[in-house]
Amino acid sequence: NITITGDVNVGTTVSVTSSPENPNHVHLTEVGTSGILTTPYLPVGISTFNNIIVIKQSEGSLYSFNNHATNTNRGWTMDDTMRPVMSIRVNSSGTTTSDLAEIIEYEIGNNNANQSTIIYEWYEGDINIAGAAIPAWSSLGTKLQYRVYQDKYSSNAGNTFTQNTSVMRHSGVIIGKNTSNDEGPSTMHGGATPNMLTLCMKRVDNSTKLDVWFAFTCKELA
Repeated sequence: NITITGDVNVGTTVSVTSSPENPNHVHLTEVGTSGILTTPYLPVGISTFNNIIVIKQSEGSLYSFNNHATNTNRGWTMDDTMRPVMSIRVNSSGTTTSDLAEIIEYEIGNNNANQSTIIYEWYEGDINIAGAAIPAWSSLGTKLQYRVYQDKYSSNAGNTFTQNTSVMRHSGVIIGKNTSNDEGPSTMHGGATPNMLTLCMKRVDNSTKLDVWFAFTCKELA
């Protein structure tokens, strides 16, 4: 806040400058009276506001998916090897780089109270998936696609990955039950080579297998 003390007469111009790190405020109020009017008033005749910050939420349609129905009475089973859990992208067919989408919120949880520690990593780009058979893409909305990889339940081999040219955009730790409501690490685009996002996880406190559940809310930008 910028405070001006002393008397300011009607018709007087008061100039205030600030650095880009501290832009001029647009919320103006006079405390007290002008000495001419009998009630407080708001200043008029402000000529210029510099460095006004406008925050606008991106427009688009919301779509969501989760893994509660993927398997009966269990989640996605991990072990102590970093494995791909799911990938999401804008469909490469019938889209261009102008077709954009975002993960606006996601949650990851387990039912092991405070007895487990999970590391998760987000990769953007060309990640190589190997191991068990790679699941097909499922459609989400009009342009988005996602797939949930095979886990380590029972004797299942599970999927593995190598980083290739992908970039790790974000990583985090889950100690206990849930992550907070996080956003996706980058905006996804379509076209011939969409920038696929892949979530990978492993348990780090011991080698006992652990189930996790996840939920994603995405937006196809208008």
